[in-house]
Amino acid sequence: MAEQIIPKRRHPSSGYALPESLRRYGVSLRDWERFTEQFIRADICDTPQLLTLAALGLVTQLPIIMTSAFALRAAPLTYFGLMGLLITPTRYLFKHVNLERYYKLGYLDDWIDEWNKRYFWPKGLHVKFAMPKQQTPDASVVAKKKAFSDGYEKPMTTKRAARRGRLVVTYGVALPWAGEVPLEMSLIKKSRLHDFYDKQNARYNALIDRLGQKNGKSVYKDRR
Repeated sequence: MAEQIIPKRRHPSSGYALPESLRRYGVSLRDWERFTEQFIRADICDTPQLLTLAALGLVTQLPIIMTSAFALRAAPLTYFGLMGLLITPTRYLFKHVNLERYYKLGYLDDWIDEWNKRYFWPKGLHVKFAMPKQQTPDASVVAKKKAFSDGYEKPMTTKRAARRGRLVVTYGVALPWAGEVPLEMSLIKKSRLHDFYDKQNARYNALIDRLGQKNGKSVYKDRR
């Protein structure tokens, strides 16, 4: 049996939730987060790209600064719409280019090979990474949890899931106690600018989580 785990949102940088099927094989949340961190880092923007996005934002804000208050009240959505039209596709392009570069350079394959040998294979698992547009029709898609309830969303079709970078897991005989984490493997380095962004994002998520907890349920929402 094989399953494909899609990102929490559109891109690998949003992370991958740990499905219950992997928990039954002895995969802990801590180990899973360390394993998936490499794919998150391969999909983030570097410093020049972040500065480019900031420059695009500044350029699209100039009409707002230079326009009178009357014109701004008359058509504010025009300027903010323009900003979204420029920044969002550019950011998606940067992320795809980075992911493809690290994939071609072997960073992801080397990472997975070592984790398979040391951690997943002993547990009876095999994991591989499928790039966007790579088809894996024989693997079902793991359903994602709903944001504001304990239920699950309808599983995504394999054709739609193929638009995303996925982790494809093949299941064998379960040996939950086996395997060890390859701690000597080094992660892709992040820029200081992105470290700062991650810290601010974590603070935002923690605040939303505290404010949105109702009846013991978390409404955590990752913005990446």
